[in-house]
Amino acid sequence: MKKIVTLIPSATEIVAFLGKKDLIVGRSHECDYPKDLNQIIELTSAKINVEGRSGEIHKQINTILENSLSVYKVDVKELKKLEPDVVITQAHCEVCAVSLSEVEDIVTKHLNEKTKIISLQPNTLGEVFDDIKKVAFGLNLDNKITKSLIEPLEQRVKNIQFRSSKQKKRTIACIEWIDPLMAAGNWIPEMVKIS
Repeated sequence: MKKIVTLIPSATEIVAFLGKKDLIVGRSHECDYPKDLNQIIELTSAKINVEGRSGEIHKQINTILENSLSVYKVDVKELKKLEPDVVITQAHCEVCAVSLSEVEDIVTKHLNEKTKIISLQPNTLGEVFDDIKKVAFGLNLDNKITKSLIEPLEQRVKNIQFRSSKQKKRTIACIEWIDPLMAAGNWIPEMVKIS
């Protein structure tokens, strides 16, 4: 039986979706779903005050990154005690979670050489499905079972695409961060105003 550590919420949710949440022995401080995993040890923490306004948080993060530091701290002592077989992380954003390079460094220095790192990096919804398959493969799960879980999700997306194609075209803004303004993964010039 594999012991899994998830260092990003999407990884925790993917493992749970694949029916293997009972194998999760450690998680990030931001993993809050499924709720019954709240008793699992948190292995990360932010090095900044996350209670401030978005502009204040942005300044703190910029200061840390300018000094080539990580925004997050990993509890290496607890991680070593857990001796995970698999660590699932991401390579998408050093501000969103522990960086892949830091995870690789920690695993190399402090864990068994057989510890597997699975890194997620989706940019599209299709790539999210690919990452689910990647995690399933990394956990040696049956391909037929994985396919049976993912196919209904893909069908739901197709249904939404079909139904939305019949609707009047609309512009949608997905705002991720207020100060500075950031939408759908892209930075928006600060002079843009939303009314």
